[in-house]
Amino acid sequence: MFEPTIKDIAKICGVGVSTVSRAINNHPDINPETKEKIMNTIKEYGYVPNNSARNLKRVDAKAIAVLVKGISNPFFSENVAELVLEAPLIAPSRKAGHFVMVRVDEHSERMPLTIADADTDNGTITLVVQRIGVSSTKLVALNVGDEVANLVGPLGKATTIKHFGTVVCACGGVGAAPMLPIAR
Repeated sequence: MFEPTIKDIAKICGVGVSTVSRAINNHPDINPETKEKIMNTIKEYGYVPNNSARNLKRVDAKAIAVLVKGISNPFFSENVAELVLEAPLIAPSRKAGHFVMVRVDEHSERMPLTIADADTDNGTITLVVQRIGVSSTKLVALNVGDEVANLVGPLGKATTIKHFGTVVCACGGVGAAPMLPIAR
């Protein structure tokens, strides 16, 4: 499905990005007909402004970011674990945004987990798991050399990554798992 950006709306309407921004923010310095055209196009294409991008420009965003290196940091929950699994068929084909389905044993539920990293030389994938239920607790309790009942992947649609120059990636807790391959 097409998810338009502010640039797409501007192009469709034949105006600049700043004009679309003025229409969205109800700025007085915009022609009423142009504003109506933009707002109709936004509605027609289902455009939703990116709040993260908006907050980068706002002075009063009331958002902070804390950069924490490594999951052994005391700011991380003791219920978060990093697992490295042998997956020689998954590691070489995984891309940012892919996940795997893991089932610890025949009595466990299937858990979708983001592939945080992969080592193609060793044929391993890295998962970051938060222990919150029976199955994730069983998974985190496994010892080196133990096996899981099922591991299927890579699944999902890979994240589209474009090069914009210098970017800032902010995440927290287990959100670091999907952000790591994107940042790399």
